Amino acid sequence: MKPSKETRVMKDAEKTPCFQLWGEDKFSHETYFCNVYMHRSSANRAKRRHEAKAKERGAGELMDSYWIKPMTLAEHLRWLREEKSQKEKTWKEIDRHKAYINRVMPEFISFLKESHHHPGACSFTLPENGESYNITSLTVEFIQQYLNQTEYELKVKMQFNNNWKAAKLTTRSLSLKDGTLEEIQKMNITKHQHLPYLKDFFHETITKYFLGD
Repeated sequence: MKPSKETRVMKDAEKTPCFQLWGEDKFSHETYFCNVYMHRSSANRAKRRHEAKAKERGAGELMDSYWIKPMTLAEHLRWLREEKSQKEKTWKEIDRHKAYINRVMPEFISFLKESHHHPGACSFTLPENGESYNITSLTVEFIQQYLNQTEYELKVKMQFNNNWKAAKLTTRSLSLKDGTLEEIQKMNITKHQHLPYLKDFFHETITKYFLGD
């Protein structure tokens, strides 16, 4: 039986060299893919261009560094497929967690209305529905300011576990109000200016967590 065209192409790709150009952000310690080239000379020229631009930015010791990674074209294509698969998985998890937050928002708003009268930290009990999520807690914090003990702050905090490999941010807070104890206790939380954006804050935090921002 004659091999298919795809089989012949992949067989040729196993023998075809290519050169990935990678960089590292020394400030964040993140590596990133720049491009792929079919000839080492082209990769070297691109590497010199990137290095020249990095020097122009004048970052000193924190200047981005670059290197060339030789491989076969077949290895590069497999890497591209893996990257695409991981991105699809990541966005699927982002959408799943956003949908979960949308479902618990009415209960959380009710919890916020009650807990903002009482100084301290109150943890919202996340409802279980048979699925596992990376969100570990939603907390309402009504605490004294560190430098001015007559002033208080009301904020909402979202926390995650460390189970997602790309995650850097695992805790993020949204400040709802600064003021005296009485001012915060008497505020009408349902008319608060930040309340309509609370869901957006949760959604944005979920995205940052899964994308590793």
